[in-house]
Amino acid sequence: MVFAENHGAFYGPDDPGVFEVRVDGVKIYGGFDDEYYGEDMASSRPVFQCESAQLPSLTQGTSTVTRVIDGVVYTIVGIEPDGYGQTVLKLHKQ
Repeated sequence: MVFAENHGAFYGPDDPGVFEVRVDGVKIYGGFDDEYYGEDMASSRPVFQCESAQLPSLTQGTSTVTRVIDGVVYTIVGIEPDGYGQTVLKLHKQ
């Protein structure tokens, strides 16, 4: 028996911690994290996680994510589907 879950239910526009972004112009909701690391806390590793089915066709290094709340644009430098319907996009701030 295959376990199927509606991952879109995790990313509603009114849910706390959910961000609206544009991925190559397509509106998507998901989780955004920009944690800092290192001894001086001067570096960050921004990532965006969302339902895989929502994503358009992506090209690592040229596809972009734009946060709607502040207009910050990121280049997608890594695409990591988890095999269970979620994808983590590793980002680099432009």
